[in-house]
Amino acid sequence: MKRRTLVLIVAGGAGLVLAMVLVAVSAAYGAHYRDRGLPGITVAGEPITGKTRAEVAESLRARAAATSVTWSTGPGSPSASATLADLGVSVDVDATVREAFSRNSSLGGQLSALFVPDRIDAVVTSDGKTLEATARQIAVDSGVAGSDAVVVLSDDGTTFEVTPAVVGKAVNPATFQQEVKAAAAGLKKRSITVEFVDAAPMVSDEDAAKAAQAANALVTLPVVVSDGNKDHTAEPTVQAAWIGVPVTKAGLGTPTLDVDQVTAWVQDLADGARRDPVNGKRYVDPKGEVLSVTQQPRDGQEVTNVETVTEAIIAQVGAGKSYTGAFEYTKVPAAWESKEVSSAAEVLVYFPTGKEKWIDVNLANHTVTLYEGTTVVKGPISMVDGAAVTPTVTGTYKIYAKYETKTMRGFEADGVTPYVTENVPWSMFFHGGYALHGAYWRSTFGYSASHGCVNLPVSTAKEIYQWAPIGTVVVVHRG
Repeated sequence: MKRRTLVLIVAGGAGLVLAMVLVAVSAAYGAHYRDRGLPGITVAGEPITGKTRAEVAESLRARAAATSVTWSTGPGSPSASATLADLGVSVDVDATVREAFSRNSSLGGQLSALFVPDRIDAVVTSDGKTLEATARQIAVDSGVAGSDAVVVLSDDGTTFEVTPAVVGKAVNPATFQQEVKAAAAGLKKRSITVEFVDAAPMVSDEDAAKAAQAANALVTLPVVVSDGNKDHTAEPTVQAAWIGVPVTKAGLGTPTLDVDQVTAWVQDLADGARRDPVNGKRYVDPKGEVLSVTQQPRDGQEVTNVETVTEAIIAQVGAGKSYTGAFEYTKVPAAWESKEVSSAAEVLVYFPTGKEKWIDVNLANHTVTLYEGTTVVKGPISMVDGAAVTPTVTGTYKIYAKYETKTMRGFEADGVTPYVTENVPWSMFFHGGYALHGAYWRSTFGYSASHGCVNLPVSTAKEIYQWAPIGTVVVVHRG
């Protein structure tokens, strides 16, 4: 074999070996970095070579939490600091990791990192509102902020008025919002000096005047709801309270009605129109035969269309139209409450509840009887009721005031001559100036002679005073 041929064979073999070595090295390189950070890749200024995705993500979260921004408005002005989270700015860790490992999916991409390094910023997101609110507050705190024209209710709460806009300055986004986002992208603490630029109000006086005019037009639209007996018209103060002028990114929106406010007004009317059932009360004998009816039953009623009326008001007024509507009802049936007695002779003038205490004042036979339920606990007791010219009132009342002693004043039957009785004992007032009380000036009872009060022996009056609390029913009747 010739020497030249031998050399070629040897060289070819060496090249093949080298190629095989390179392939092996490349394969090993690719396998090692398939799920690890590549050489030459930095994320927010930090190399990630050899780190796993989880390690990179953990590092990003820690750095984001530690990144803050400090700002002032110039030399000598106070400074303030906030974290990215406080400013509503966050790092999208997953998106950043995906970007950092985008070359790992192919061997070519992995090898390219050796020759073409890549500096990746953190992927930043912002809620917008927090950062903008902070910028506005900086202007306010610096005393340079203007203000939008606003629509407000008048002092009497019946019309909408305009508070004029004030022209001022706003934070230059390039010196604050953009700087904050840059700090987040690089995950480095940053100190910045905020500058201001002239800023026209977002809501002008003219825009606010148009919105106020539209709101006032809604206030003047008649809103009438009938309960079947009476028409109820919304007062201007009530109707104005329903209306709001929303503030949007584009300025002032179309006036709207507050559902809760309208519902509250309609519900209040419905509550007033509701009628609770009144149960009938009667005495029956053991066979169930009715002996006496002391109270006729009366069915109640409830409004059934509160929601429908509310929705109609909102729809009509919101469309610039007046509204007239009416309540619809469902009947709430009343029931009978019956008490069994052995005969008509046991029928009472009052229908007590359970063991309720009550006082029977019978003007026909000049007696007072104390009951607990249908059981007599004392009496009949002779008393002195009002004379013919100053009669005792009749009806069902309740004791509303009690005095161990009381000076009583009034006029004789002529309406002119005054009288004064001092130290009247154990007085129990049940209607105006009418009372049950002790009468130390009388020695006999069982006739009509008082100025209208029910006169009792002093010892008996004391006993009743101690037995009957405030609120005890007093039934005064004749026969």
